[in-house]
Amino acid sequence: MNNFIGLSSILKLSLKGGPGSGVRGHRTNRDKPNSNGRGHFNTVSRMDIASGASLLSKEGKVSIEEAKELIGKVNGYSALNGYRDISSGRDKEGNKKLERFISVSPKWNGGPLYRGVGLKLEVLQELKNGSIFNYSGVSSWTSDLGVGKDFARFISADKESVMFKMKGKSSNYATSIKHLSRYPNEGEVLMSKSKLKILSTAKEGNTTIFTVKRVNG
Repeated sequence: MNNFIGLSSILKLSLKGGPGSGVRGHRTNRDKPNSNGRGHFNTVSRMDIASGASLLSKEGKVSIEEAKELIGKVNGYSALNGYRDISSGRDKEGNKKLERFISVSPKWNGGPLYRGVGLKLEVLQELKNGSIFNYSGVSSWTSDLGVGKDFARFISADKESVMFKMKGKSSNYATSIKHLSRYPNEGEVLMSKSKLKILSTAKEGNTTIFTVKRVNG
């Protein structure tokens, strides 16, 4: 049975990545340590916009001017105000630019991806094995399991801890922005708008873990 859930409406929360919580969780979580007492969320050096644009223009066959514009949007997206504007829908053009950036960038093919989220209990109860749901905009994932767990754990008291694990190759619809993000230690990967199917469910402590697969190409 096709159990479709329109998360574009029921997961319209205040976090990054289109509908639903971003893998990075609330930006204020960046200063909190992980389970080993080390901060995942400290800023480290990143590629500057000019260097990133030069690289993208060579790899993605786009003009240097467009590359600078796309890289600038990615860089802004990794900041608090940038992600809020795009995730809230205020910056629709920004979401289009991120989709364009994904389409012309080297594609991710480096293994599993994780997305830590906080969901209301009533929303969590709707998610079952076989459920299919939409992320109607660009979403943020991480290649680092520890980061995914951290953001699933650092949630508000009125939400349940959830982590999505992406199964299968994502080479056609995702790209790493680790070299461009203001927080490269998060191992962030941007994923194009997606329809996801829940394959299995597990429980680890207080966190519900859903293994998912992209089903729209």
